Amino acid sequence: MAYDSEMNKLHNAWSTLEKTGAASGKLALYTIKSFTFHPSTPDPKVSDIIKSAFFDCSKTSDFQMISNQGIRHTKDIRHYHTDFAPFMQGTPVLPDAIRDEILSMIESLPEKLRVRKYAFGDVVNELKSRCLTESEMMACLRWWTNTFGSRGPLNDQHRKYRDELLNAGRAVSGRKEIELRVIRKFVDGRTLKVLDREDPLPEDTIPPALIEGFVDSSRIHDALGWQEMPIAHWLRHVRDSPPDNAHDITRSPTFASHVLTVLGTLWKSLPDDFEIQDILEDVACIPTGSPAGPSMHRPKEAYFPEADVFRDLPVVRQDIVSDRTMNVLEYLGVQKRCDIDTLISKSVISSTCDHPC
Repeated sequence: MAYDSEMNKLHNAWSTLEKTGAASGKLALYTIKSFTFHPSTPDPKVSDIIKSAFFDCSKTSDFQMISNQGIRHTKDIRHYHTDFAPFMQGTPVLPDAIRDEILSMIESLPEKLRVRKYAFGDVVNELKSRCLTESEMMACLRWWTNTFGSRGPLNDQHRKYRDELLNAGRAVSGRKEIELRVIRKFVDGRTLKVLDREDPLPEDTIPPALIEGFVDSSRIHDALGWQEMPIAHWLRHVRDSPPDNAHDITRSPTFASHVLTVLGTLWKSLPDDFEIQDILEDVACIPTGSPAGPSMHRPKEAYFPEADVFRDLPVVRQDIVSDRTMNVLEYLGVQKRCDIDTLISKSVISSTCDHPC
């Protein structure tokens, strides 16, 4: 068949034509136009008969057409769609530049040879084939949430689709590969505003960069089944799984101060049963200064400046004490007064030093 012969030549030579800068698209377009059928006059039946005879020559669903990835079978090509374009890189689509010129041929294709719209299976295959970038995954999740998040809770079929999507999806964010199948939570609301972009997150929490610009958190919950991350969940993670010294609450005064500021900023919105004391009471997370030098202490081992009557106690660093952190420090157990036993002990030592035997 002449059409197949010409398209096969283009298919085989496509990579060479592209490298040499030759007008491969024009060659394909010329072939397509040569086999595009227009209404005949005076009897339109003549062109219909010829067109039917042409397409009936193909007994399979393998009919070749130009796409943005070269010559492909029409069953593998999809119509361009703005929602899918940012992340469906592996699926060929009709080339936008010449879409109007080949529209007549596309519309005249019989049902078995049609170029189709994107299907859910196409998305799953794309996700299985590669690891997406941040922007690609964000576009994918936005498509899913915009499509299904506005309908309320998913039905059984849509939950099955969601599970397929999440099991297949992978993306690189912050130089780390994220697997959607392990994600259960997302950061939203005031927490999103106070956390830094570089703050470590639990493995089950989606990086904010992948859902940036999602204005309606209820859609994320309904479409993806994820819950908003409790700040206690994050606090346990930074306590138990620091990724490096710079984000170790017991080693980095700067990061410890940041964590205390986050808690202080969210303090009024935290639930009454928030277990902050249970999480941090035995953790050396309070940056202090003393004549012996800066160090990290557990909350009950640290003191506010007014308690340091002998000028040798581990005192909370002045830059950490603020209106935002005061409630947190007090709740954790940082002491405002020197306890009586310590006071007596230090008084005896001071007296001994002043009046040596």
